[in-house]
Amino acid sequence: MKDDGTTSCGNWIYSVASQKGAIRPRGAIPPIPSGLGVHPGWGWSWPANRRVLYNRASCDVDGKPWDPTRKQVWWNEGQQKWVGNDVPDFKVDSKPKDHMGPFIMNPEGVGRIFAPLAALPMDRSRNTTSR
Repeated sequence: MKDDGTTSCGNWIYSVASQKGAIRPRGAIPPIPSGLGVHPGWGWSWPANRRVLYNRASCDVDGKPWDPTRKQVWWNEGQQKWVGNDVPDFKVDSKPKDHMGPFIMNPEGVGRIFAPLAALPMDRSRNTTSR
């Protein structure tokens, strides 16, 4: 990409990926330890060689994986840091009791679901979605 106006890109995420080394050659890849396709030598990655954004959501509030057979990251009490099959997408030494949520890019700190308004049940008397 050139900033002189001679090039354009439809997606800012990929615009400098090859310059920054985010897209890696697929070549000979060692076995994937997690079996989830999360490997530092394969395909696209986010900054810091991270594979899954908001990977903290793969754990409960205590830092234990929701599904032990598909672990992304988890809290290691002995090391006092987050470890795992991916680069944590948050402060690595933030203890689970500090309540570091997974959705650090959203100001309210929670996930979002995007859906057509018509798909949600409405309480017509208050014009709000029902729970």
